[in-house]
Formats: sequence, C-alpha cells, structure tokens
Amino acid sequence: MNRKNNKVMPLMAAGLLFVMITCISCGEKQENPGEESGEETVEIMDSLEEAGIQESAEETDTAGKIPYEDEIAAIAAASVGDIVYFGSYEQDNDTANGTEPVEWYVLDKADGEVTLLSVYLLAREPYNKENTNITWEDCTLRSWLNDEFYNETFSEKEQAAIVNTDVVNEDNPFWDTEGGSDTVDKVWLLSLGEVEKYFGIPMTPESDPLYNNTYIEVCEYAIYYYEQDSRVCAEPTAYLAAKGGSSYSEEDAQYYLDNFGYDTSFAVGSGVWWLRSPGDDSYSAVIVTNGSIVYNYGSPVDYFNCVRPALKVAY
Repeated sequence: MNRKNNKVMPLMAAGLLFVMITCISCGEKQENPGEESGEETVEIMDSLEEAGIQESAEETDTAGKIPYEDEIAAIAAASVGDIVYFGSYEQDNDTANGTEPVEWYVLDKADGEVTLLSVYLLAREPYNKENTNITWEDCTLRSWLNDEFYNETFSEKEQAAIVNTDVVNEDNPFWDTEGGSDTVDKVWLLSLGEVEKYFGIPMTPESDPLYNNTYIEVCEYAIYYYEQDSRVCAEPTAYLAAKGGSSYSEEDAQYYLDNFGYDTSFAVGSGVWWLRSPGDDSYSAVIVTNGSIVYNYGSPVDYFNCVRPALKVAY
C-alpha cells in the first residue's frame, strides 16, 4: 500500500477544520447528548426520580453523589442505548457545589455486566506525556485513567463493581501499526474495532465504503459517520470547555454550508477525543475529530486531546 497516497484522502483537503488535530475542541455542554436515546433516558430518569433521586446532576446534593444502590438498580434495569449514572466528576465548572454524577451510554449488556462509554468528554490529556514510540500498554493516559481518574471518580463500592476487563489491542488495519500487548484494565478507551462494534461505523479498508473513493469530500465522511451513530460526535463538559481550546463553531458550520453546500451543524460544540488504537505509526494514536470523523492517521501522542472513558460494571 502506498501510505501517503491512500491515507484517508478526503481528510487532506486544505483548510478543513475537521482535521485540525492540533486544536483541542471544547464546547458548551448541552442538555440532550443524542437523539436516539432520548426516550430511554427519560425512562431511566423517571425510575431515578421514583427512587427519590433528583432529576439532573445540577439538582443533586453538594456531594454530587447518587447512592450506589440506586445507580446499580438503574443499571440493572437499563437496556443497550440507555443513559445511566455511575460515579461523579467535576463537570459544571462550579467546584463550590461539588462534583456531578457522570452519565454513560450503555454500549453492551450481557452476563450481569454492562459496557459503558461516557456521554461527555470528561478530561483533556495527552496520550503520552513524551513524544515517543508508545502503545496503549505503556502510555501515560492508561496510567492516568486507571489511577487518578479511577480514584477521583468512583467510591469504594463503585470501584468494587468495576470489572477487570481484558482489553485487546489490535493493530491499526489501515497502516498495520502494531497495537502492542493486550492489557487488563479497569478503565480504558475505545479502539477502532470497538467503534465498528458499538457504533456500526466500518473501521477497516475492506469494510469502509468511502475509503477507496479519493474524490469524496471530508464533509461527506463526517455526515456518513454521524448518520451511522450520532454518539460518535461528543461534547465536552462545561468544566472541560472552560479550560480553553478551540471548538467547532456555528461560524465554521456556516462556512461549509455556504462554500461547499454541506450541513455540518450537528458538529457544533463537539470535541476531539482519543481512541487507544495506534495511528499510522507508534508516535501517534487515533482520534475522533470534532466533526465525528474517525481519523485513522492519528494525532501525535503528546498532543492534548479530550478523553472519553469506557469501563465495565457488574450489577
């Protein structure tokens, strides 16, 4: 394969903000993170309200905690695609009122366990603090997630319910970059293969219907990915947005509508988030851009991009 000629050619269009991987995309937190799970979210929220739990994170007590027993009860009652609460983390950028319950999509449910992915982008970290040859096994982001984030976000009871998960680190199928050794993690990031598994977005050269079309516009890629599953496009919390960085704006969306005829308003406010898969070499890791494009070429590992944790919980 000629790597330079085939690396997701649509993404090389000049001036397209979707692939400005040097930018840290942080926007405003919105009430409804995804259309597809709206009804299910209401049902879960109703069950929490019946259990005496406040309806929103902003209305919880200053400790920002939902009782563990209620979290687990809601998780046990949830279906794939629902949103549940588990753990708490600073999100509203008001540290005086304590942390807020973390919202998670239920990606999978089987054998008394659920696989969860955060609804919002919760943190901003480099994949690795040094620009060096690295894989998921040894990167500093893995250490941060399984130590600082894990201990800050989850109580002892919640930690006891989090499953030690066998994480398979496959090679990048577009570039044959080695994924490194498999790991066992409490908290991890999605891989290219898991984006395909959970979002239904083709993540191999063979399965991606747009990959070999060198004339397709980058906006078409963004729209195609978003239409497969809108959850691929994620927004940062207000706390994360306040830390600075650029975001995909209404002005950006209007530019592409006026000049290229594509409506990319769905991406407004979205951020760039890491996957754990390597990029075109082991000095980079794959990202999902602020236009919902899974950028398999990757971002340099020492760049700061947003973090969207995943984990398994036993109920």
